[in-house]
Amino acid sequence: MEKSKLRLGVNQLLRAPEFTVLVAFLVVVLGFTLAAPSSFLSARNVGSFLTAAAQLGSVAVGAAVLMIAGEFDLSAGSNYVFSGIAMCMLASNLHLPVGLALLLGVLIATLIGWLNGWITVLTRIPSFITTLGTWLVWFGLSLALSGGFFTYIPSSQLLNILAGPLGEQFYASVFWWLVLALASIVLLNRTALGNWIFAVGGRAEAARAVGVPVRRVKLFAFAFIGFTAGVSAIFTLGQQGSMSSLYGQNLALEAIAASVIGGCSLFGGVGSVLGAVLGAIMMSMLNSGLVLAGAPTFWYQTFVGIIIVVAVIVNTALRRRILQS
Repeated sequence: MEKSKLRLGVNQLLRAPEFTVLVAFLVVVLGFTLAAPSSFLSARNVGSFLTAAAQLGSVAVGAAVLMIAGEFDLSAGSNYVFSGIAMCMLASNLHLPVGLALLLGVLIATLIGWLNGWITVLTRIPSFITTLGTWLVWFGLSLALSGGFFTYIPSSQLLNILAGPLGEQFYASVFWWLVLALASIVLLNRTALGNWIFAVGGRAEAARAVGVPVRRVKLFAFAFIGFTAGVSAIFTLGQQGSMSSLYGQNLALEAIAASVIGGCSLFGGVGSVLGAVLGAIMMSMLNSGLVLAGAPTFWYQTFVGIIIVVAVIVNTALRRRILQS
């Protein structure tokens, strides 16, 4: 009886989408703690990599939801830049209140995400192609609006509340990112919409046959990642006070990478927001740890690539073994 319970518990742990990233997370923490015991887990460094993780992780939350629904968004990085530039110009050039500029910027980002979904659903072309095209569109428009220069936003109390410093080490963006992640976890696991997102990503035709509004679910998922891109832009503006068309070049791919590392399936229907959060923190820790270890920055991309491949192989092997048992 005890053995069967233990076996059941082990199987449940292995089935969890977060299992692989949790193991990798612990390995990274242990490795860099041993390599730099006095600095890696210092309050200053922890605050630094968590702040960086918040910018990536907010988009990773949206990417995870969209991937569970069976789609991709390669334009999230250019959406992040365009909406951030729009916020700066609305506040600085048109002299709108900062709060209104931020709200309009997030609405623009959400609308861009929704537009990606509308094109994908209407034309039935792969979202990979749709968002590859719109990535170039919004990147070009960002350059046109900014002229390739930095755009700035006036300082405000609201920006400080949303993304300003909390003491010397931490930023408020980390708190709001975790609130966003928690709300997304509740959405996916405690609501009918969350069940529909998993169903649409798993088998869209079967979901449609039982009355799930597949098109509306996909549109929501696309709009949601647009929303998270706008939130990430606010985090950047709160910390740096500016936005550049050079920012976010790899943001969409890194968000997808964090989601894949966190257990999201490339084929949809499987995934976890918590896994994406851990994946974003792990990627940020990896970058910070390599800097502390004195390694060249190009090793970051190398290690992330290795971790992605290993994570996919391990997750696939574990699920095949569980299905056969």
